[in-house]
Amino acid sequence: MKCTLLAVLLALVLTGPALAQSTSNERMIVVRLVEPTPAPAPTPPVTLSLSGDGIIERTPDLARLSVTIITNDDAANASSSKNNDIYNAFKARAAGLGLASDAIRTTGYNVVFVPHPPRGLPPEDQQPRYGYVTTRNLAITISPIENIGAVVDAATTAGVTTIGAITFDLKDRKAAYKAALEAAMSDVKQTAALLAAAGGFTIGKIQAISVNGNVPLQTVARTLSRAPSSLSAAPMTPTEIEPNGPISISAHVNVTYAIKQ
Repeated sequence: MKCTLLAVLLALVLTGPALAQSTSNERMIVVRLVEPTPAPAPTPPVTLSLSGDGIIERTPDLARLSVTIITNDDAANASSSKNNDIYNAFKARAAGLGLASDAIRTTGYNVVFVPHPPRGLPPEDQQPRYGYVTTRNLAITISPIENIGAVVDAATTAGVTTIGAITFDLKDRKAAYKAALEAAMSDVKQTAALLAAAGGFTIGKIQAISVNGNVPLQTVARTLSRAPSSLSAAPMTPTEIEPNGPISISAHVNVTYAIKQ
């Protein structure tokens, strides 16, 4: 027991200087976390919001016409054959007026059977057509628009059943709208320059901009319908149809500028 205690004391005496030297050579490092100072929020720019309008007029250079051909017969093939005859006659007359084949498009076609009415049914309760009724809808694009009347006459002479409203339009709607946009932006710039001169400030960069506008169609109401018994061509006075006037194209812009005092 005494030998063991002496051994421990001897070990402490021998290692003591080494521990003291090791402790004196160590350095204490202290790390402090410092939060960065937040940057001041940027001052929002002073702005000026304006709106401008641009309106230009263009002469219509395109017209669209809707046509319907209706035929009927107790036999389905006879009904459709009658319809085809009128359609082909109209296309031939239209080609003579310079209309391309793709200017006449079929937008609807159907054949339905309408049973004959019972005997004694009052005329006011009867349908205009019975048997197999064939209906073909056509959309016709006409240019130059001076040919509208001639196309209408070609359709009625060929035996079409109904001629719908005529719509006038522009071939290049996008170019017309761009011109209106340019006029609207010019309106805004002129107003901004006027206000800047009067208010003693300088116009800066555009901060926001929004646009809208339209290129409306122009419609001439014209509806001609034929009863089944009046399909034969008859002498007629040439039809003359003209647009109501130029088409107005409008554009509206909202612009926000930064300004400097």
